[in-house]
Amino acid sequence: MDSCPSDSLPIKQTYAGIGEGYGSPSITEEGIFIAGMCDSTGYIYHFKHDGEMA
Repeated sequence: MDSCPSDSLPIKQTYAGIGEGYGSPSITEEGIFIAGMCDSTGYIYHFKHDGEMA
């Protein structure tokens, strides 16, 4: 999808280079955790609630 419908919430932040992933994010009091795959290596990324990568 190249664009969002006009009645959707605005996109606040995007990240590039964290690989491909098809899992659901986990949201905790400490932040958001998401899995990504770069080449054949899997990674788990942690973002603080303000959007900063921890």
